[in-house]
Amino acid sequence: MERALAEELKSAAQGKGISCPGAWDIAKNHKVARKVVGQAMDSLEIRILDCQMRCFGASKATHQELAGKQPEEPIRSAILAHLDDGRLPCAVAHALARRLKVSPGQVGDTATLMSVHISRCQLGCF
Repeated sequence: MERALAEELKSAAQGKGISCPGAWDIAKNHKVARKVVGQAMDSLEIRILDCQMRCFGASKATHQELAGKQPEEPIRSAILAHLDDGRLPCAVAHALARRLKVSPGQVGDTATLMSVHISRCQLGCF
């Protein structure tokens, strides 16, 4: 692992971890794939916090918070059109969010309401 990358990760984590968007920024700054940053964080035992898709972390909507809500259109239709083996890949979910001009979290929450799992995390978490 590149020493500069390791140093930036340690500095950014401050003993707590690094948010998903923070890890993406570090990957961009170092011109490396996001998965490389995820693997480096794993080897340094630095946690990834607050998934942008709300799969985990403080911003994750609980099933109780989503109870009674219905999947939003056109997000629901877009998710259904892009399933891969019944799951929605992280990169595709982010692309849908950009295309539909909604937050990645809204796509993640809609997927949760539909019992669709997000797969192939770009940082390698899942």
